[in-house]
Amino acid sequence: FDLAATLARELHAVDRLSAFFDIIHQDPVIGRVKLLAEPWDLGEGGYQVGKFPPGWAEWNGKYRDCVRDYWRGEASMLSEFAERFTGSSDLYFEERRGPTASINFL
Repeated sequence: FDLAATLARELHAVDRLSAFFDIIHQDPVIGRVKLLAEPWDLGEGGYQVGKFPPGWAEWNGKYRDCVRDYWRGEASMLSEFAERFTGSSDLYFEERRGPTASINFL
């Protein structure tokens, strides 16, 4: 889903408990497939990396930005590079989603 945070907007915020996610989860066909989200949109608070519910994998923009900075030689990026390269547990651990929730892209 491109700009997937838009699909879960409730007024001015993205609601990870929105009706959209509930309907998707309950659908007998769609609820069984791998769901991929670009977890941001243009609205206020639209950057939602690590905030989608279980069952979703997300494009990891933090991975992209960190790896690009690391390869450009930015100082002190090694620690964050290691965190991002190994699945960004800081983003996905809280919901027990694990590194498979992260889609690492450049």
